[in-house]
Amino acid sequence: MYSNTLLEKLDKQNMVEIQLKEALEKRIQTIRELIDLSYRYGGLPDAFVKQFNKTMNINRLSEGALDDLSEVVNAKYDGVIDHLKEKHADLNSDDINLICLLCCGFSATEMSVFYNHGNGKSIYSRKRRLALKIGLDKSLDEYVAESLHYCHNQKELYLVENQ
Repeated sequence: MYSNTLLEKLDKQNMVEIQLKEALEKRIQTIRELIDLSYRYGGLPDAFVKQFNKTMNINRLSEGALDDLSEVVNAKYDGVIDHLKEKHADLNSDDINLICLLCCGFSATEMSVFYNHGNGKSIYSRKRRLALKIGLDKSLDEYVAESLHYCHNQKELYLVENQ
């Protein structure tokens, strides 16, 4: 019995490591493409922005450079995405991507680049709508921070109990 749970843990940890390695390889490729674009369009800011948006597939995070964002965030932050999906079954992929960006500490301005918005105000609206959707009486930022803290504590508790 003990060996089965240990093998399951090792197998799961191996899968997480493989996912993170694949995600890292995708990130490195994207970074290389962006560096190449900066050389090619360095003196042409409008052309660079157009190509940057094309490279990042900004309007469709799930199909672009961040297509594996939820898996990476879930692995890095102690299963927070699984926890939130379990608590809020009505979250869609756009909701999850927004939460992932918050988990990673992106500012509203930075997120506005991902979503191809002119300014961060639309991100604040997006966050407010999501907070209302899941019935929060606090900001989405606070809720995500609390969820991260909760998942981290759960992991620590699990590790202590299983030593």
